[in-house]
Amino acid sequence: MIDAHFFNGNLRATLYTLKAEIFLGDVVKFGKLNFEIKAIAIALIVLLAVLHVPQALSQEAPLAYIVRVNEENWVNAHQLVNLLLRAGIPVYWVAEEFTYEGAVVSEGDFIIPIATLPLKAAPISIEVNELVTFLAGELNIELVRVTEEVDVMVYALKPLRIAIYAGHAALPTPYVELFSTLGFLMEYVDDNDIRAGVLENYDLLVVPGDGSTGILSTLGADGGEKVEEFVRNGGGYVSSCAGSWAATIGA
Repeated sequence: MIDAHFFNGNLRATLYTLKAEIFLGDVVKFGKLNFEIKAIAIALIVLLAVLHVPQALSQEAPLAYIVRVNEENWVNAHQLVNLLLRAGIPVYWVAEEFTYEGAVVSEGDFIIPIATLPLKAAPISIEVNELVTFLAGELNIELVRVTEEVDVMVYALKPLRIAIYAGHAALPTPYVELFSTLGFLMEYVDDNDIRAGVLENYDLLVVPGDGSTGILSTLGADGGEKVEEFVRNGGGYVSSCAGSWAATIGA
């Protein structure tokens, strides 16, 4: 992915960064731009940022948007949410079913605040609305406009920091495909990284299988204690096959 802070976190630059990322999505997957394509994209961002003059919205921005998640759109819906979170735009996960304009909004659907954003989060509400509607259109996500206040129970979401264990014959490819398809960013870590305490920078550790019972054995006692400390402090641990076996008996 092109650095979203290319213009010191300016929302307009972030908007065009994400537009370029979506635009190039037909050529390469998210986060896998090669050097030549990245250079072209950065040039495009600079040009658009210089020439862009915000236009008045064709209709008044809503208080928020609702994204209903279903079997057909759940992958793209999560891509949208992760892109917005990475752009610094709050997204909420519906914790309790409610009704809006006669239709049920289910637990697990998303709410994207627009006009109700705090000033620090969205200094230019026109651009926030433009970003949300642009990305939703590119991802074929229907947005339900919320134009009146509603009471709803929600969970606040944040960008998930994912570490994927890639040491000692681990086979992380299926997890990389899964998380990247849903729009998550992830980084590989190995035994040395874990022993050095790098897990404190992540929310989730993913440990895949490797077809043997020896995965995580190269961590040693110090590395194993780092993993246990990470989980005790609230970190997530997702695993399969040998990764799960290692967790049950201890590294």
